[in-house]
Amino acid sequence: ISFMDNNMNEISSIDPGFLEAWTISLSPHHDVISAGTHRGTISLWSITDRNLLTSLETNNKFVISTDFHPNGTKIASTSIDGYLNIFDLQTSQLISNIEAHAMSTRAVRYSHDGNLLFTASDDRHATVFDTRSNIPINTFSHSGMALCLDTSVDNRHFIVGCANHNISYWDLGMQRCIQTFDTQHSEQVWGVSFNENGDQFVSVGDDGL
Repeated sequence: ISFMDNNMNEISSIDPGFLEAWTISLSPHHDVISAGTHRGTISLWSITDRNLLTSLETNNKFVISTDFHPNGTKIASTSIDGYLNIFDLQTSQLISNIEAHAMSTRAVRYSHDGNLLFTASDDRHATVFDTRSNIPINTFSHSGMALCLDTSVDNRHFIVGCANHNISYWDLGMQRCIQTFDTQHSEQVWGVSFNENGDQFVSVGDDGL
């Protein structure tokens, strides 16, 4: 894990071990960084001194994605065996272990208000959970494997990047996809992210774009 300055120069790094940091997420207070591991754990490091703070055991396989709740009290993770796990960061206790999808769950993201939790999976579905009950409230089908997602600051819209090179733009109020972007990607879309205003987004794919 590399820490870069604004000129993209590496200023420090963390060596978590081979395959022990698949994707990373930053806590809302910018003091902790998390990563899922091949062993099925979530590693938490201090941003200040780069030391490992703790390791959370999910009891599942390869943890692919993690995301902090906006208030910093919880962390969610998804795994290659389709599970969604939610931990209380104050106690390091597992709150929920949910069989969210039939195939690998590639991405997890909280809404900006923390009321909803989104997952995306190889089973071609994105699912939305109520964070108070941890019960799914809707599932949205896609034409390709759902590999990544992001939520808009308006807490109403979200985007999903798929293996068929497309990005779909969803409206929770209307409960449907309102636009599909036929991107310039020639390979799978592995990352999508809204800007701060939620009126633009960027994407990255296997084709290097």
